[in-house]
Amino acid sequence: MAHLPLKNIKVIELANGLAGPGIATFLSDFGADVIKIEHPKKGDMLRTYPLMKDGVPLYFKIIARNKKTITLDLHAEQSKEILGDLLKDADVLTESFRPGVMERFGFGYEAVKAINPRIVMARLSAYGQTGPNSKKPGFATVADAYSGLAYQQGQPGSQPLLAPYGYSDQIAAIIGSYAVMTALYERDTISDEGQELDLTIYQGPFNFVGPHVTWYDQIGYITERMGNRVPNAAPRNLYKTKDNKWLVVACSSPSMFERICTSIERRDLLEQEDLLTAEGRVARVDEIDDIMQAWSGTKTLDEALAIMESNEVAAGPVLSVQDIFEDPHYTARGDITTVDDDELGQVKMQNVLFGMSRTPGNIRFAGQKLGAYNNEIFGEMLGYSDEKIAELKKKGVI
Repeated sequence: MAHLPLKNIKVIELANGLAGPGIATFLSDFGADVIKIEHPKKGDMLRTYPLMKDGVPLYFKIIARNKKTITLDLHAEQSKEILGDLLKDADVLTESFRPGVMERFGFGYEAVKAINPRIVMARLSAYGQTGPNSKKPGFATVADAYSGLAYQQGQPGSQPLLAPYGYSDQIAAIIGSYAVMTALYERDTISDEGQELDLTIYQGPFNFVGPHVTWYDQIGYITERMGNRVPNAAPRNLYKTKDNKWLVVACSSPSMFERICTSIERRDLLEQEDLLTAEGRVARVDEIDDIMQAWSGTKTLDEALAIMESNEVAAGPVLSVQDIFEDPHYTARGDITTVDDDELGQVKMQNVLFGMSRTPGNIRFAGQKLGAYNNEIFGEMLGYSDEKIAELKKKGVI
């Protein structure tokens, strides 16, 4: 088996929920040795998060994969020595408390740096370490709204629309892992020093919702809710098929519009000069969508896709998770993996985010029980005696 590319990276995780823990999750997929610290009684919030099977939290199984779970009460005085021991040879510390909390625990960046100057400290919160909102609580739902994402989603004239899952959390986790790897590369190739990373949940969707900042700055344009349409391309929508399924079509170039016209047997549209530009098509989007819907309504989804694909149109089906389980492309690429688990037997989950030809990542185990690795980490790694571990447990420190 090929080695994992991050196998020598040690991560200490002091994060809760989805966004903060997600940073270490993505690093762990490629071999980082992640030690996840949880409160001895409360554990991570995802341990109580629906949906569950026989009392087993399914979301936690995904986000805590590949992580060695230990318990430590940071409010206990003895925890300072223990956390300090863990940080001495760590490469990364991730935390998702509100700004100021780590300082109250005695582990602000300067204190952590004094223990280990090479450590990269990734600090993720709703609004970041600075600014007037920095101390406010917030999760992905709040970030959806604050970032401008929710304002742009929904049907014209309707209320703003929130994502039905932790979209902003997942983006923050991906950005966070990217930031960590950037800092590690700089440390290992230039400075030999770690640094503090200031990460937020809202900045990811703020950056990914399109060019709305520049549009507003330059021409005063505010992106309003347009349903499935966009202000710079047409057709771009979902169209219902004869068998009550949905076809998605996206046109982003003159050549694509020509292919669409060929597919729906309306090449006469190409004789209208205004429809040869994106601006012209957007101006007549109602008419274009009516034409597309009239065509798709006479075809089953499979028939429509076959025609579109034969003309190399950017089109596809709308899939449910049940459809995804049966989709041959997902199967061929291994996008869903099966993981052995002590509690569930086997559990399927999304596979790692990207492929690598020599050193691919993998999911080695799902999220573990609270404190599952206490003896290994405190005993074997830190060298604490059985008596000391028992005493710490009795006092509620671990």
